[in-house]
Amino acid sequence: MENYSQNIRWSLDLRWQNPNEPNGFYGLKDNILMTKSDDENFKP
Repeated sequence: MENYSQNIRWSLDLRWQNPNEPNGFYGLKDNILMTKSDDENFKP
């Protein structure tokens, strides 16, 4: 994808991760659950 911005390059990386494992934010942010297998009406 070509970068059309002169100032900022945005990037988004979505990966599956076990929410019970450390997320790499060193306690700064909690994990964000996107879905729950036992609750089809769950909203993040």
